[in-house]
Amino acid sequence: MNNFVFLVKDTMKIAKSDRFLIGDYFGEINKGDILKDICGNEITVKGIGTPSSGRKDMIALQIQEDFIPEFFMDKYFFRSFETAFIFCKDYKYNFEYNAALENGLNCFALKQEDLLSLNEIKKAVTPTRMIYRGPALSLEEYEILYKALSDKNYYMINTPEQYAVARYLPEWYYYVQDVTPFSMWTESYNNEEMISKILEKFGNKPLSVCDYSNNFSEYRQIPDNKDINKSLETIRSFVSQKGSELNKGIVIRESLKAKGKIEIYRIFVFNKKIIAAFNFWQSESKSFEEWTELIELTNDIGINFYAADLAREDDGNWVILNISDAQIADILSSHSNIFYNSLSLYI
Repeated sequence: MNNFVFLVKDTMKIAKSDRFLIGDYFGEINKGDILKDICGNEITVKGIGTPSSGRKDMIALQIQEDFIPEFFMDKYFFRSFETAFIFCKDYKYNFEYNAALENGLNCFALKQEDLLSLNEIKKAVTPTRMIYRGPALSLEEYEILYKALSDKNYYMINTPEQYAVARYLPEWYYYVQDVTPFSMWTESYNNEEMISKILEKFGNKPLSVCDYSNNFSEYRQIPDNKDINKSLETIRSFVSQKGSELNKGIVIRESLKAKGKIEIYRIFVFNKKIIAAFNFWQSESKSFEEWTELIELTNDIGINFYAADLAREDDGNWVILNISDAQIADILSSHSNIFYNSLSLYI
C-alpha cells in the first residue's frame, strides 16, 4: 500500500481551486492521501483523474496546495519512503561510513568501479531516498547513477539538473552575486586577447584564478592586476598545470578582502535550512544562527541538499565563497559523527 511513486511531468490549472499534477506513476493512490516529495514537503490529494491525453500509464492528481508550476515539475512524490546512504568504498570515506552506521542510518558501500553498475544492490521493496557520499562525479556519471538507482526504486536527493547547478560556478553565481566575490569566466582559456579584456574589468585589484569547479584550495593568486602580462602569465601557468583535469574553463575572481589565515566554514543546507556547520580547517563546529539571513538569499538556487563555503572578510562580513552538491562536499574525519548525527535528525 505504501509503494506509490509519482513523477510530475506536467501541471494544469483550470480554475482558482482546480490545480492538477499530471505524471507517471506506479502503485495505488486514494483521494485524501498525503504525498511528500524527496525533502518531505507534503501535498494532499484532493481528487484523482485521467489526463486529457487518455494515457493509462499516467494519472492526474488534483491538489489543494498553492500552485507554483516550477516547484512541481519533474519532482517525485511518495506516500512514504525510507532513507539510505551509498558510500564510495575508499579509505577517505571509511570514517563517514562507520559514523553513519553508529547513528543508525541505512548504508551501502561500493567500490568506485562498481558504483555505476550497482550490481551489489537489490531492488528496494519500499521507495528509498538515496544520498551519495563520495568523490565528485562527472555530470554524465551522475546521470547514469541517478537512472540506475531509480530503476531499483532508489531516488537520489538531488536531481541531475540540481547536481549540474552545484557543480560549476557559472551555474550558481547569479543566485548569490551580491554576497560572493565578483567573478568573470570563459571557456576560451587559450584566447589571451579575450582574457586580457576580462582582466581589464577588474582594475588593479588582487585576483584569484580557478576553473569552473571553483575548488578554492587550488586557487592561483594574482597579488595585483597592474601588469596584465604578468596576470596572463599566472593564468597560463594555471591552465598548463591543470592540463586535462581543467574543468570546462577558467574563472577570474576578486580576492577576499582578508589578511592572514581566513576564517572559513562549510555549512550544509537541506530543504533551505542549515543542518550543520564546520570550520574548514579545524575540528570545530559552530552555531549557525548568524548565517540564517545570508543563506535565505540562496533559496532560489533550487538544490535540495547543498554545501556553502562561507568566508569572513576583514570588515567582519561573511561572503559565500563556493556552492557545491552536499553529496560530494568533503568534511574532516573528526566531523563525521556530528555530521551524521545531524543528518539522522534532519533528514
